[in-house]
Amino acid sequence: MKFGIFSNNVLKIIACITMLLDHMGFILFPQYPIFRIIGRIAFPIFAFLLAEGCYYTKNKLRHFIVIAGFAVVMQTVLFLATKMTDFNIFIPFAISIAYVI
Repeated sequence: MKFGIFSNNVLKIIACITMLLDHMGFILFPQYPIFRIIGRIAFPIFAFLLAEGCYYTKNKLRHFIVIAGFAVVMQTVLFLATKMTDFNIFIPFAISIAYVI
């Protein structure tokens, strides 16, 4: 799909780069908040692309199972690696897909 001058692939690249900057700012450069500020653009882009994917998919249940499965795996890995109990981003994404099924 193409939205103005940005295709889905361009949006994915922008979201991935800004997410990388956000994570670099969190882990490597916590003294420079500009990395975190720039990185915050990634979530709305990923949410938009997820909504687009959910809208155009033929099998919303399969789409939900893939995202929810990835959410469970990521949450388990995050907890085992860091003891972090905060939800990862895929859990709200899975809940939003479940809402439209």
